[in-house]
Amino acid sequence: MASAIRPRPVQLFSSPCLAATSATRTFTSFARSSPVATTAAAKSASPSVAPLRSRLRSLALQWTARASRRASSTSSTGTVTPISHPIIGKWFLFSSSLVFGIVVVGGITRLTESGLSITEWNLIRGMAWPSTKEAWDEEFNKYQQSPEYKLLNHNITIDEFKNIFYWEWFHRNLGRTIGMVFLLPAIFFTFTRPSAARVANALGSSTANPLVASRWMSPGVTKAAWACCVLVGFQGALGWYMVKSGLENDIMELNHATPRVSQYRLAAHLGSAFVIYVISLWNGFEVLRTWSNVVKNNGVNADRVAMSKVSADVLAKCRSVAKGSHWVAGLVFLTALSGAFVAGLDAGLVYNTWPMMGDRFVPPAQELFRSIHKTSINGNAVMDPIDLTEKVTLKSLFENQRWKNIFENPVTVQTDHRLLAYTTFAGITTLWLKARRLPLPRPVHIAAHGVLGVALAQVTLGITTLLYFVPIELAAAHQGGSLALLTSALWLMHKIKHAVPK
Repeated sequence: MASAIRPRPVQLFSSPCLAATSATRTFTSFARSSPVATTAAAKSASPSVAPLRSRLRSLALQWTARASRRASSTSSTGTVTPISHPIIGKWFLFSSSLVFGIVVVGGITRLTESGLSITEWNLIRGMAWPSTKEAWDEEFNKYQQSPEYKLLNHNITIDEFKNIFYWEWFHRNLGRTIGMVFLLPAIFFTFTRPSAARVANALGSSTANPLVASRWMSPGVTKAAWACCVLVGFQGALGWYMVKSGLENDIMELNHATPRVSQYRLAAHLGSAFVIYVISLWNGFEVLRTWSNVVKNNGVNADRVAMSKVSADVLAKCRSVAKGSHWVAGLVFLTALSGAFVAGLDAGLVYNTWPMMGDRFVPPAQELFRSIHKTSINGNAVMDPIDLTEKVTLKSLFENQRWKNIFENPVTVQTDHRLLAYTTFAGITTLWLKARRLPLPRPVHIAAHGVLGVALAQVTLGITTLLYFVPIELAAAHQGGSLALLTSALWLMHKIKHAVPK
């Protein structure tokens, strides 16, 4: 059976530029042959018609120039990928530094038990500091209705209330500031283009195509910037959702309950802050490195050139180190997230010994996996007393909600955090030992040394914080140390990515 013959589409023009030229000629011919132009030619002696002919010809030439520029841009951008200007990288790094700061301030806010001092969320009115006696009395009266006041701080004075109010107020306003630091530049950099003079100044004597700097941000970086803006807004809403869990009155019905926010919501709040930090920091690193490779070094990556000379066997080992850096960064993130559960349950105040927990390396299973009858909105669990004669089996872990001990039992949560910290430190040490034996570029070795050094400092801070019963200064430094360790892990990932070919 004969196959159907498809008609071939007719190609009118071989290139966009020819299309623009042909359209221009048509437009010009129309201008000359139009009734207006014919009339103008017939009455060329009339000085009033000559400006009209000149105007039509000028419009035709302007349209030609615009069409040619669009056609040239269309044909060129297929081979030239725009990159982000270095000011974008600096903006991302500055924003990430603010996120780092608010994580530390948030830790201090929690450690000073200030997070529940403001019992409502007002996006605009909440920015103002209470400046009169009446305003302070109103805020204090609202606080007196909260479970924290009734169960824990019923003897607090107005001056003591002002101290805890300050930290929560400062924390919220710093969050508002970060939102504006992300949003306003994102709007400007997305909807404007750098001037020709700025592009020329940025490129300098580079041989790079000027089209690479025709936008402030590349498409991928633009998406990352707006993702940060959305996440910051979500983070603000999540923060209030977290605080709200500590204001619920169902805690009043539990015996020996402690008024605090839900450890689940606290972990989500801290985790989302870490995600914002990672996105902004990583894009800051990438933007500055890409600009340096393309513009300053004219597309030459010196580290890649050096690595191209090693043998295939050595290159495979270097790639293994690159993959290991991803695993290490993931472990650091997970360990920090488990620290949020430690903070939310005040689990740092149990077993203040190291390396043993009491007289054992790990507490008995009967203490780690107790039967849970009820959990309040803010994460307080009602558990059975410890029975050391009880036999805990794998099957029993899924009975009586015992599995929830991983998130709601302070002893289990601290044990989890310790084991994750040991695993993370072991992974970092192993990666460092593997990297130092390989002919990796010097910046990669320096980054590997940095990760190990920060990990040693963070482990020391964690142990010291535990032994001294969680003083505010050490605990805040330990929380900041988790971000510093994550920063060093990301820096190592970044260096290896641009040194070791895939």
